Amino acid sequence: MKNKVRYQSKTDLKLLRELHHLSKECVANYINYSTRTLERIEKENAVTTEYTARQLCDLYNINYNKFFIKINKKNNCTKYIAQIERPDKVDDAEEYYLLYVRRIDTRKDCIAGKVMWIENYGRHKERRVLRPINVAAVIEQRKDIQIINNGYEWVIWYYNLIIGKMYHVVVSKRCMKECLRFCLDEIIVSPKDLMIYDGATDIAFLGTKKRQ
Repeated sequence: MKNKVRYQSKTDLKLLRELHHLSKECVANYINYSTRTLERIEKENAVTTEYTARQLCDLYNINYNKFFIKINKKNNCTKYIAQIERPDKVDDAEEYYLLYVRRIDTRKDCIAGKVMWIENYGRHKERRVLRPINVAAVIEQRKDIQIINNGYEWVIWYYNLIIGKMYHVVVSKRCMKECLRFCLDEIIVSPKDLMIYDGATDIAFLGTKKRQ
């Protein structure tokens, strides 16, 4: 009996479509599927034929061999590693943030970052917001840290993370606005809820981004 296979995307197909400002109807028409089928494809982040995978690569201008993997449905397992070249330099005019990212499962994550005080909020809480970093100093301390400059790089990096493992990443404000806008919102937090992680203080939980 022939084993069934699927072609799993290493990137978030829904977010990739949104970054290209394409409607579901436009993409569904391009790959000759209904919008309902496209919704299922984006939910599973996979297609059933290599031809459809290559169509999506052509549409989104990405390389098939780098961004799709063939998975045997019988054992449903494979190994792959994200391939993003680290930029030679950061944008001096851009703000950057250091995030702590852990994927909880295939559709949800936990994101934290160092926050700075704005003002007190009531008797026992504070208003805080994510603190920009001195990116040169962070790179000096963590020479192998990943730097993400835009939403395209984020989806490639994020969807290759090992579930359950904590990652450090430097993310530009431009990328935050594209993919992680909720992390830039002010938060109300009690000082006792602030954490210390890897020697850094004032680390706060910024939110969970759950894909619908």
